[in-house]
Amino acid sequence: MNLQAFEQLWPDAPGPWTWEPAGVGFINLTYRVQSPLGSFFSRIYQNCNAQELVQHEIRVMELLDAQRLSFAIPVPVVTATGQRTAHVVTAEGQERLLALFPLIPGQHPQADDPEQAEASGRGLGELVRVMGQIDEPALCAGVPLYGALEKVHPLVPDPLRLAETLPVSVEKQRRMAALLQEMTAKVPELYDALPRQLIHRDYTKGNTLLAARNVTGVLDFEFCARDLRALDLAIGLGEGPANQMWGTGAEWVWLENFARGYASEHCLTAAEVDALPMLMRLRRAYFLLHFAGRCLEGLDSTGWLRGIVDWVLDLENWMEQHAEELIRKVKRGWDAFYDEVDKTQAQI
Repeated sequence: MNLQAFEQLWPDAPGPWTWEPAGVGFINLTYRVQSPLGSFFSRIYQNCNAQELVQHEIRVMELLDAQRLSFAIPVPVVTATGQRTAHVVTAEGQERLLALFPLIPGQHPQADDPEQAEASGRGLGELVRVMGQIDEPALCAGVPLYGALEKVHPLVPDPLRLAETLPVSVEKQRRMAALLQEMTAKVPELYDALPRQLIHRDYTKGNTLLAARNVTGVLDFEFCARDLRALDLAIGLGEGPANQMWGTGAEWVWLENFARGYASEHCLTAAEVDALPMLMRLRRAYFLLHFAGRCLEGLDSTGWLRGIVDWVLDLENWMEQHAEELIRKVKRGWDAFYDEVDKTQAQI
């Protein structure tokens, strides 16, 4: 792909530019870009039908950027034609959307650092609180809910029939079938009972930047939508500890500190906290369907899909032993934080 040909979209920064693959994310092409104007991050959206979703994403970022958050939101740089994105044609003749974002300083948080876990949770709490104030009902209105499992991928329209086609053992197929049946039966009840608002829906370590124990930026609003408010905390908890930490006891450091940081900026209801284990499992069921569809498209290998099944099972095994403990510890962390606030206010 002749990336240098795209530089004319920003004529105020004449070359030479350097484009270095960033290797971030599973779906889009990403690059770190150096130009006379400074350092940037570029994304080439691989979904040819992404234009409407990308415009929603950019609108959300513009609204958040105007809210003066304590961290940066990467709004795309305007092109020579005054647009936030540009239509480009790849060497294979495929039309794609290209966006150029300011490069935000910072590093992704480390799974074994409790202070970074708390800072990450604090950043998410602030983000959820502010996103809840955005009042544009049409924004992201057409994006399917996480719980609409039949809409995760067009090649997997019937989630209940997926398990028998997975390239794994019969026992693993059985467990995946049980998970998808449970999600299909129980998740609609959560949507009937729990609050919804605009949320990020992919707040992971890879989409968070920190410096000096503070969040400096939150990235990638591609999946944002009006969905269950508690889902963002569930995703943050489920994606925080490294895979090898689950079941060792070390995972609790991240989980408790992340939840404590979140509570310092935003508080969920008791019913939402009770739903966290189910929502954490829903996240992995969602990705099972997503990557199964990508495998059918030929975009991912069967080996990768087998790894996804094992990743889902890791959390299933953990939840069988620790779901109730997770709820208790999150609530206890909530109570401890607000007890400290009450004591501080009493001293004042």
